[in-house]
Amino acid sequence: MKKLSEYMEDYYEFSGKASEASRNLAFAGIALIWIFKVEAPSIPHIPDRLVLPAALLAIALACDLLQYVSATAIWGCFQWYHERRIGNTSRDPELDAPAFLKWPQFIFFVFKLMCVLLAYLLITAYIWSIWLQK
Repeated sequence: MKKLSEYMEDYYEFSGKASEASRNLAFAGIALIWIFKVEAPSIPHIPDRLVLPAALLAIALACDLLQYVSATAIWGCFQWYHERRIGNTSRDPELDAPAFLKWPQFIFFVFKLMCVLLAYLLITAYIWSIWLQK
């Protein structure tokens, strides 16, 4: 058995690893899509079936940034507000944060993972269709 705080530490560790992995997979997916580009007369062009996965990977990277920006803003404001309210910065009271403050970063986290997963499913389907044609 573990303490509740240990489960929270596990959550932070695994969500951090999932964020790092999804970020790396998004960059790798964009590189993979670039491999399939077709040379058009004037500019490189990616196949139409890979436009949606590329967009999903870009959205995933934007959600990654928004997850951390929203968390920074929310928890920075929360800390700043309570520091001003208390007035004495040498005190370090325990505070309960409202649950709704956690939702923006969680939504960006889940949406980011969903975008990466869907993009890789579409990329895999594309590669599979090329392989079946040969």
